Amino acid sequence: SVEYVSGITDATISEDGRELRWTLSSLPPSGEREFAIKCRLGSVGTKLLELVSATADGLSASASAATRVESIAELVLEVKDPGGPVAVGDRATYVLSIKNRGSKTAESVEVVTYFSNGVEPTSVEGGQHNITPGQVTFQPIVSVAPGQEVLLKIHATAEAPGNHVFRAEVRCKPLGSRLASEHTTHYYRLEPTTRQAMRQP
Repeated sequence: SVEYVSGITDATISEDGRELRWTLSSLPPSGEREFAIKCRLGSVGTKLLELVSATADGLSASASAATRVESIAELVLEVKDPGGPVAVGDRATYVLSIKNRGSKTAESVEVVTYFSNGVEPTSVEGGQHNITPGQVTFQPIVSVAPGQEVLLKIHATAEAPGNHVFRAEVRCKPLGSRLASEHTTHYYRLEPTTRQAMRQP
């Protein structure tokens, strides 16, 4: 389907929405007028635009243009990291948001995350997965529909202080796309006396 949105002042639209009419008061010899018509193409396929102009004394001209509409899937990866320094031994959470902002379903979406040495993933929420040292591999997401968002949470704990890297990769082989996001989190060590003082009411 094709829906007229805007572009022509004082245009009238037929009841079925397929015909748009407007009138020019005059057009001088060798004159030219340009019109930009904005339409919404709501389905896949070839859409044909036919233009017919006619004068009151019987002169007429016509032209046509075809537009092929295709649907595509477009994945976007966003990662929310802990947002600040984390103490060694405390849990840090990384949230992955995978969105499909296209018009077609994305299929067989693979997600893998990596931690640098010194940080280990401890648990995961949001999908079937396999945890190995420094890495989480998710079972392929069967499909991500247009407009859908998939959230995955990974909890990790640092074994050593320092700046540690978290990297997330998303692949969709049917689309030939690969997304990656990398973040650095600072982990610090609390002395036992300091940790005890912080836990006191």
